[in-house]
Amino acid sequence: MNTNRKGQAALEFLTTYGWAFLIILVMIGALSYFGVLNPTKFVPDSCTFASPFTCDAAVVNADNVVLRIRNNAESLVITSFVVEDTEDGSALEGIDALEATDLTGSCSLDVDVDTITCAAGSVATITFDADDAGAGLAFTAGLKKKLKVDINYYYSRSGSTFGKSTGGDIVSTVQ
Repeated sequence: MNTNRKGQAALEFLTTYGWAFLIILVMIGALSYFGVLNPTKFVPDSCTFASPFTCDAAVVNADNVVLRIRNNAESLVITSFVVEDTEDGSALEGIDALEATDLTGSCSLDVDVDTITCAAGSVATITFDADDAGAGLAFTAGLKKKLKVDINYYYSRSGSTFGKSTGGDIVSTVQ
């Protein structure tokens, strides 16, 4: 007869605390659904590139991405510069879509062969228009975006036969 009371106590314990545990799970789910537990709010804005480039600044606006990059190596020629949205995989314009007004600083854009030439230690500000990406890509203001940058280049003294590639990441709140 005593074992029935122990079983009843165990069942009451599981039932009481099981409901409490279930309520806690529902509350965590609701907080996650409404964005209270969204960790991207706490990630700082950053712009990191691999050698030989340094990202001095990056701004992501609703309709464009502005990058200030520094060449930390000798004179080089950039043959491909692609900014890709990591969420949906859509890529912003490359060098072929840049206009002379999209590049300022000590680097030069050759629109005939779609290359950017940068001297040693030079700094360039490049503007990539999101609406020129072909699909009318636009970013939503206030959201955190992670963008991936892929750069193909070669050193001027070695020629295009010895091409190299590097990349970087941009994490920024859309202005």
